Amino acid sequence: MFLDYKYIIVDNGESGTEIPIIFSYRIAHSNIAQGYVGKVVSAGFCQINLENGYVGCFGKSQSLKLESRGFVDAEIIKKELNR
Repeated sequence: MFLDYKYIIVDNGESGTEIPIIFSYRIAHSNIAQGYVGKVVSAGFCQINLENGYVGCFGKSQSLKLESRGFVDAEIIKKELNR
């Protein structure tokens, strides 16, 4: 069973790590990005399957004018989900 979400990836600046923020597809990317001090480096849509660990990232944010980095973003989200 796939769950559909939007996401942004934020560079927190201090440690050089990129942090995924996953949220409802009903909320604009720009609304979420406003709440973070770090630079948003990518944004798009993701599908997550909790049963088999699949994460797929694709598309772009029209409100932020940023694209998904596909596999790179998926790996960052997977790492966070497996913490």
